[in-house]
Amino acid sequence: MIPVQVVMLPLLRITQVLMLQGSLFRIILPYIALGIPLTTFLLTGFFRNIPAALIEAAKIEGAGDWQILFRIMLPLAKPAIGANIIFQFMYNWNEFPLALTLLQKSKLFTIPVEISKVQGQYMTPWNIVATTIITAIIPVIIVYIIFQKQFVAGLTAGALKE
Repeated sequence: MIPVQVVMLPLLRITQVLMLQGSLFRIILPYIALGIPLTTFLLTGFFRNIPAALIEAAKIEGAGDWQILFRIMLPLAKPAIGANIIFQFMYNWNEFPLALTLLQKSKLFTIPVEISKVQGQYMTPWNIVATTIITAIIPVIIVYIIFQKQFVAGLTAGALKE
């Protein structure tokens, strides 16, 4: 929930201490760490709305904690998990300042950083920029199509109080 600009320099120093220069882990680990608060917020709100009677009924039937988690809670949480996957994927796919700061090798640059590198000092080849942007949108559309049903259900979950 903290803006990425606040943690960029500490993350740069931490990844230098961990000797992650020249590795994709230099950007993957901060993306995971920055995604945890939103994931926790979304899933906590969803799990709090699951009736306690459902869990009690499973315990009466003899289900253990792990069985309750994997056979009851996670299948019910598919909409929230699908919505979270779409949010996290879109954030990480479009994230620019952290990738620009942490990645120094051109072979590791993300698509937004590559698009910014196409622009020239005196002239910008807009046909190349537009083609690259349209190509960059395709994976986001594919992920949305795959998780569309869960996304819509996740957004409407809890909208009505019974």
